[in-house]
Parts: sequence; C-alpha cells; structure tokens
Amino acid sequence: MTANIKTISVSEVWKLFNLGGTVLVEAQSGDDLDIMPASWSCPLDYDKLSVVIDSSHYTRKLVEKDGYFLLALPTAKIIEKLMFLGSNSKNSLSSKIEDSKIEFYKVDDCRFPLPKGCVAWAVCKVLPETEIQKKYDLFLGQIVQAFYDERVIKDGHPQFENLDADFSILPNFGGAMFYRLGKRLPVPGYDD
Repeated sequence: MTANIKTISVSEVWKLFNLGGTVLVEAQSGDDLDIMPASWSCPLDYDKLSVVIDSSHYTRKLVEKDGYFLLALPTAKIIEKLMFLGSNSKNSLSSKIEDSKIEFYKVDDCRFPLPKGCVAWAVCKVLPETEIQKKYDLFLGQIVQAFYDERVIKDGHPQFENLDADFSILPNFGGAMFYRLGKRLPVPGYDD
C-alpha cells in the first residue's frame, strides 16, 4: 500500500463522501481511462454512493461499458487539474488525461489507479437501475473497495482542522466558485 493510503471499510467511507465536496468520477474500459469532476454526488446508504453523469460525457460511456466507476474526493491541492479535467472532454481531446498532468497511485488489487491529491477513493459497481440512468443521468454504485488518506481520519471521523489548507475538499457553487471546508463545529452534549 502507498504511504498514507489505507483501506477503509465500505460501510465507513460514506462519512467522507457526505461532506458536500466535488468528486472526481473515474471510469476505465481496457486501456481507455477518463476522469471528470462532478458536484452532484452523495451517499445513498452506508455502502452505496450516487453520482450524476450526463449522457454526453465520455466518462459515462466507459462506466456503461465496464459496469464500474471510482469516486475520489479531491483537495485544493489539485484544483487546477480538476478545472482542466472539467473543462475538457475526451470526446474531443483524446490526450485529456495526459494533458491534465494528473498523477496516480497504483494500489494492488484495485481495478483503478487512484488520482493523487485526493483524500478518499471508492470503487463502485454500478447497480442495474437503467431507467433512472436514462431519465435522470443518475448512477447508483455499490461500494466494493474503499481507501482513505490516513492524515484526514482520526478515530473514525474526518479531521481537517489541523491540516494544511491544501487538504481541504472542494464544495462547488458553480463554475470556478469553490470553497475550502471549514472547521468542525462541536455541539455540546451531542458530540461523539
């Protein structure tokens, strides 16, 4: 396993993907790989995630071919790469991944390379809900494997407040309007 990258139970990774940040959606069929950012993604259950992938996106074609996708939670560290990936389509730029300068971790027994500059990754098997895929562009995925950067989870909970600002995930409010994740807000009598 790569330094700082650890396996996490598929029933625990939802805590990171429930923070409201932009995700990277990665799909691969053979040697053909694509990545796109998406803001419409969230946990569906403790071991399931959802994401909207428009039918015009190259990434979607790969998801439909392979039946799997990876969701990754990018940080402020790679915001320029994220913008490049979202501003260019592999439909018209076949060298999109190389041109983006995105780098990857290789993890044994993982079907996808993990994009660097992220704090969580979840490999999902597409749940066969073709009607909602066609009608709403919504893909539901059963998490089959998950990883996290051990610097951001302590005692089973995300801990961003003591990390460099570059570790912040990226809530998006349209276009290039991103915000860094703020500090934890404890609630007396309810904190665990």
